[in-house]
Amino acid sequence: MSEEQLRAFKKKIKTDSNLQKKIKSTTDPDAISEIAKELGFLISPSDLADGLGIDELDGVDWGAD
Repeated sequence: MSEEQLRAFKKKIKTDSNLQKKIKSTTDPDAISEIAKELGFLISPSDLADGLGIDELDGVDWGAD
């Protein structure tokens, strides 16, 4: 995965309220990776779980209520 893919995915999340709802419904990196894949982004679960991970997606609430 490239940082470019992650940046593009973050941008898509921030501008798509339906996608935000999907993302917020899970904290599972596998599920988030599948959502990204469906949208054409190449982001693996390990990418989300490791250094460029969930915590770094600029204020996106990854399922925490």
